Amino acid sequence: GTQGERAALPPHPQLTGISEEAAWYTLRLDGVSMDHWQYALFYAARSSGRLDLEGPSQLIEKTYLEGRKTITLGKRLVKGQKVLALTFLDHYGRESGPIVIHLNQITTNDPEK
Repeated sequence: GTQGERAALPPHPQLTGISEEAAWYTLRLDGVSMDHWQYALFYAARSSGRLDLEGPSQLIEKTYLEGRKTITLGKRLVKGQKVLALTFLDHYGRESGPIVIHLNQITTNDPEK
């Protein structure tokens, strides 16, 4: 591999907030510079015990970060799954550890609920 792969993975962003709108989730990130991270990856499963981050089978979205601290995820991608895992890819394609999100614990801004 390249010499970048040998360097330690920088700390990944922390999830500081998540809100639910009618058609999407908005996630707020903070804690570190976003410069090291190129993409956010979302995986979805029915329960945290069923999360599989090893392959693409549960990968539902790959978002180009461009240094942003706010990312959105369309609800139609989640399709009734209960748990999300959010990971980050650096410029060498290395993936961070997951942040696990339980969707039933999100406070909603949706007046329907």
